[in-house]
Amino acid sequence: MLGNRLVLSVLLFSALTGGCSASYIRMGSSVPLMGPVIGDTFILNVTLSNSGDEAARDVMVSLITPPGGISSEPVFVGTLEPNSGVLAQFKVAIPFKTKPGTYPLIIKTAYADANAYPFSLLDIVFDLVQVYAAGSNAPEGGH
Repeated sequence: MLGNRLVLSVLLFSALTGGCSASYIRMGSSVPLMGPVIGDTFILNVTLSNSGDEAARDVMVSLITPPGGISSEPVFVGTLEPNSGVLAQFKVAIPFKTKPGTYPLIIKTAYADANAYPFSLLDIVFDLVQVYAAGSNAPEGGH
């Protein structure tokens, strides 16, 4: 009998308060493949999206690259509203000391929810950046 009253109380409370629902943030990113040449500085476009039903606040995007090679500065996006997207542009430098080869790229997206609780997302993009030596057979658009 006590169990039935407890269940009834929970159901009644849920009905009176509008049910039990939680907001969520679902972040994602996409990046086109690149073929830069050693010594180049280029713009890398990263498309961020929030397919959740709550805004992502204080969104900061950064690229994590192998040490001593490809470098860029983080990009502050601000607030990313639900069901929206934004283009983050990184100025990326390929130093002359970088060896030709394929480099993985990790996109780190840090953000907070409405309660200022911090979250982060790591998107690992393998073999994204194929770096070519100057004068080599870099693909079209790679320089």
